[in-house]
Amino acid sequence: SDGTELLRVGEFGYIKSISINPTDGTCWVTNIHLRQIIKFAPDGTELLRIGGFHDSLSVSVNPADGTCWVADLYRWVVVKLASDGTELVRVTGLCRPSAISVNPGYYGSYDKIPPQITIESPVGGEVFVAALSTITISYQVTDNIDPSPVVFAYLTDLEQGTTVQVYNAQEIDPIDIGGGFWTLTVDAQDSANNMASSTTARFEVIVDTTPPVTELEIGEPQFEAFGRIVISPCTPITLTAIDPGSGDAGSGISRTEYRVYKGTIPCEYTVYSGSFTISTGIQALEYRSIDNVGNIEDEKSITLTVTHISNYTAF
Repeated sequence: SDGTELLRVGEFGYIKSISINPTDGTCWVTNIHLRQIIKFAPDGTELLRIGGFHDSLSVSVNPADGTCWVADLYRWVVVKLASDGTELVRVTGLCRPSAISVNPGYYGSYDKIPPQITIESPVGGEVFVAALSTITISYQVTDNIDPSPVVFAYLTDLEQGTTVQVYNAQEIDPIDIGGGFWTLTVDAQDSANNMASSTTARFEVIVDTTPPVTELEIGEPQFEAFGRIVISPCTPITLTAIDPGSGDAGSGISRTEYRVYKGTIPCEYTVYSGSFTISTGIQALEYRSIDNVGNIEDEKSITLTVTHISNYTAF
């Protein structure tokens, strides 16, 4: 654009006409001296050379399909060539055709290639959890001719049948669309009215606002006396937690924790890693679980009398 020479190709006796294909950058040239039509790549590489033209005054390339029309004044003909140089049409009996041009309407009406759609995110099988994940909408739409096809993208709730319009590069908090199974669909249409559509396999959105539930299991030996549960320092205590979630599934258990203390003096929670035992005395056991999005279970408690007993005594 500043006048700098970028490329110089060969020596030609007499160049009368030149036409550049804006789709792929190839260039068609008429060489009257050699009676040839020559096609070049954008870097100047010669792609093909076609002889048999006497006085080729004009060439015009069709960007829709890469064909090239040639007007040969001396032979009174107009010839249509395929992009590989194959002769497709020859019209004779024309009185000294000195110029030729492709109808712009031909450019659009013969574009039969729909846009190409590539969905990058989300993809089928992914799981997004509210407060832990972000759904990023990412897709690419390209077309062989139209630089800016019309695009419409939307999420579909497979359980409710409702849709939510989305945009490329949009980031969505899962809680904004709700839990369940979803798909992303991208529709595109180019300037020649060719249409394309692509839909992902289903992905899951989990919105968990329900705290976990922890169950306590006391092993043997144990027995009840005067409304109290009596165990030994060897009796195993087991905690089991589930996260039911608020829909089909929860976010999962982050940790279960417990603490044991005498009287009213509290102590720090210990992360549960397996069955444990408690030392002798009247002990207060408190326990709870926390799920992966931070929902905390209300603390549960039980008072245990721990003394040296045997299975026989318990029986």
